[in-house]
Amino acid sequence: MIEYNRHIFDNIDSVEKAYWLGFIVADGYLNDNKNMLRIKLGDKDKQHLEKFINFLNGDLSMLKSEIHSITGNTQWYVSTYSPQIHDALKNLKVEQAKSGKEHIPPIDPQYYRDFIRGLWDGDGFIRESLSGIGLVGSYECLSFIQQIFEKELGIKPLKIYSHYNTYKIEYRSTKKAIPLIIKYLYQENDIALDRKMELANQIKKIC
Repeated sequence: MIEYNRHIFDNIDSVEKAYWLGFIVADGYLNDNKNMLRIKLGDKDKQHLEKFINFLNGDLSMLKSEIHSITGNTQWYVSTYSPQIHDALKNLKVEQAKSGKEHIPPIDPQYYRDFIRGLWDGDGFIRESLSGIGLVGSYECLSFIQQIFEKELGIKPLKIYSHYNTYKIEYRSTKKAIPLIIKYLYQENDIALDRKMELANQIKKIC
């Protein structure tokens, strides 16, 4: 049996825990029947899964790969089969599978920023042209995030658009909002997805 911290999400009392909770809400998969949590990412984000394994105090043998049946691209994934992790995440309102009905977990407000960064790394985007940033998620999550941005940054809420079976917000014309949000979410030495952090740093340099 591979050893890792099966009680890691019992209490969300650190920046890392809040971040990974947000990332799991955005990009994780929970299977109730198997007590399974799985995070699967593309080849370019393999290193992020290695960070997750280190966060769990696990072993790199937890990292597995498969070939996508349609694209032929390599995908990497980490799975845990732990009733403790599964139940803790359920108590934090994590859904069984991505459904466009993601909820805001009951965590201390001091960790909202890190939770939101996890969401943004999982389901958000920073355009490579640096002309826009946005997020896809449930109406509940997007409304909550805009409330935080208004309270903390003075940014007025945008219209939330339908996006397939979920919703979307994007900051483009409000150029002043983009550097404010980036600086709020992606501060120095924060845990983050490397390629998102690189784009965030580019925005910081030109703003």
